Amino acid sequence: EANGGDRYDRVNWRGPVALGGGGDAGGVAESWRRTAEAAVHIPMVAGAESLNAAVACGILLFEIRRQRGPT
Repeated sequence: EANGGDRYDRVNWRGPVALGGGGDAGGVAESWRRTAEAAVHIPMVAGAESLNAAVACGILLFEIRRQRGPT
């Protein structure tokens, strides 16, 4: 979420997770929003409008992997 949900690095990503993403302008599909248990955001510097969806996904996947540690 651009302006809502929990900060991505304060979420416990160690359990099962499904990530839903959408276009940069439209965001996540309404069907995903209705079924989601939680929403997260990635903080940005003042004046930044949005992150590319692929970049945002990469940041989230990196954090998930970091929390889960080496395998």
